[in-house]
Amino acid sequence: MSANINTIFSQNFTNLLKNRFKTLADFSKETDTAYSTVSDWKNGKKLPRAGGLQMIANYFDTDIPYLITDHTTTKSEEPLTEIKNNNCLQFEGQRMTPDETKYMTTQLQMFRLYKKNNDKDPENNDNPDK
Repeated sequence: MSANINTIFSQNFTNLLKNRFKTLADFSKETDTAYSTVSDWKNGKKLPRAGGLQMIANYFDTDIPYLITDHTTTKSEEPLTEIKNNNCLQFEGQRMTPDETKYMTTQLQMFRLYKKNNDKDPENNDNPDK
């Protein structure tokens, strides 16, 4: 049985706060939203109206579908082969562009291939104990 929309939003809102190192008080103050309202959202008691969802999406630099989509199921089962739509990736305080994330994906693939090849071939391994 899938979670209801209030629970899904609550989990996503809580994770966004945690990932941005924000407290409910921070969010409440910075968005001029009553603390009791924010607390009800976090605890799954209430769901923000459309305007509230958009304000939250803007605050966290994401979109409304992300806020109300269950991210706890199939995503962890998929192998990560490309960095996509990750609003958390930043470098020097700026959100990474799609070109930068594509470049980082390529670099990670090359690094993993390098590690895989070196781990298999003791002649190429830098570990003197082997």
